[in-house]
Amino acid sequence: MLTRLNLRLRIFLFFCLLAAGGAALAGAALAFGWSRADGDVSQTPFVTAFIAFAFLNTGLALGIWLLFDEHVAKPINRLSADLRLRAHSDVETTLDTGTARYLGDLAPAANALSQTANASVMDTASMVARETQRLRDESDRLTTLLSEMPIATILLNPMQEIVLYDAQAARVLSEIAPPRLKAPLSDYFDVDDLTRALVKLSEDSGEVSFDLYGVSRTQKFEAR
Repeated sequence: MLTRLNLRLRIFLFFCLLAAGGAALAGAALAFGWSRADGDVSQTPFVTAFIAFAFLNTGLALGIWLLFDEHVAKPINRLSADLRLRAHSDVETTLDTGTARYLGDLAPAANALSQTANASVMDTASMVARETQRLRDESDRLTTLLSEMPIATILLNPMQEIVLYDAQAARVLSEIAPPRLKAPLSDYFDVDDLTRALVKLSEDSGEVSFDLYGVSRTQKFEAR
């Protein structure tokens, strides 16, 4: 249950426990001393001493808690908030280590970790951008090369979705529906013809020629 409380409240409860525990121990010690006293000793001095100690002990615990809260708990909260902000955004500024100067090497270590993580993210993003551009350039070159061939060429993925087509194929597809990438081949052609050709190809392991019909079965294309 205590883990659901925020850090500052847990630290405050810890110092409250210290103050209460100190007062309880002092009361027990005074009671033991009074019980062991010789003769009929009045309780008043012991009670007065206990009350004075309880107030002083509580004030001391409160003062130490205020210092601890200001120099430890608050900087930890600010540091965690800054790290969380950098983990979910593109903030590249350095952490303010001055506010956490009483935390030892924690703030500089967190700052170094944040800068390393930012550099890693930027390097990864740059690498992804370069690879994406390289793949786009290769796709453009392949499309240009295929467009120079006298036949329409369509490349499919295992899901029978169009991943590449040249200029001739674009004209063929546009006769049926607007050409687009990642579109199922069944949006343009009767895939039963293609399925039978694939079965025959797996059996013969050679080039298979077949007639490919449009979805309306009114258009016929020679395919290989």
